[in-house]
Amino acid sequence: TIIPCIIVLKAPLFLIHDDDSLQAVTFAADIKVAKLSLEAEAVIKVIVTDINDNPPKFTRIISINITENSPIGTKVVTVKTVDPDIGENANATYELVENPGDKFRINSVTGDILVSGELDRELQDEFLLKVKATDGAWRADTTVGVNILDENDNQPTFPQDTVTLMFPHTTAAVALVGRVTASDKDGPGPNSVAKYTLSETSEYFSI
Repeated sequence: TIIPCIIVLKAPLFLIHDDDSLQAVTFAADIKVAKLSLEAEAVIKVIVTDINDNPPKFTRIISINITENSPIGTKVVTVKTVDPDIGENANATYELVENPGDKFRINSVTGDILVSGELDRELQDEFLLKVKATDGAWRADTTVGVNILDENDNQPTFPQDTVTLMFPHTTAAVALVGRVTASDKDGPGPNSVAKYTLSETSEYFSI
């Protein structure tokens, strides 16, 4: 004769966290069955399995610098998430949900953000990307700031090819004849600082 036995859960069961690794808890129930003067004993193991009940969380807020004209495919940064769940429930996939100009792309598995378009600091010096991470049930979002650093990729230019300066007669040994100014599209700093020289030497003029 089979004597049925029902095991009842009397308290919540959780996964525990131990030294940065997640472990399932195994419970053992000692069951005794008695009939008259006879009894039998068995140990039943109850293994708690994980469910996807925790969202992924990004590990940090990211602001990164990259030089303009970086080649297509250059890795900018890697975004990462942590998830208290285990196994497949802890695996996140990544997607760019805001990507102005489509200058970047993301590896959905590794979280690597890569250059996918031409970066010109003179046209845009900052991009704000929004990254979405999903684990099949939950979603998390973060913003990645990408600052475009200047490269000396623009030559200085004069406003006109020829400049005529009117200089009155003088007996002074040294006198100011005039001033010419060049401009440079590169950003403020050493890349836009111009130095002037005469293309041909002159015994009468210096610059």
